[in-house]
Amino acid sequence: MREVAETFNVSLGFVHNVVALHQQFGQVTNPDTPGPRGRRRVLDAIDVLFVQEMIETDPSMYLDELQHKLAVARDVRVSIATISRTLSRVGLT
Repeated sequence: MREVAETFNVSLGFVHNVVALHQQFGQVTNPDTPGPRGRRRVLDAIDVLFVQEMIETDPSMYLDELQHKLAVARDVRVSIATISRTLSRVGLT
């Protein structure tokens, strides 16, 4: 286990925890942990609907234009990469 920890540059305790979770649950997360996992999305559902409407209105709109419209209309400042990932996630690539 020490070799795994060194290879992935993590602590030995982390490796032990991951192995224990896998042995107990067959996966590396505890399925009994309540609540959502991971980081919250920067764009909420209303922001995503706004982006979808903008694309439907003007399918040739550039990402930097979407970024500007989000900032002005929704007071949301996000990176172009976030907008690109959001479009991919909702199937608008």
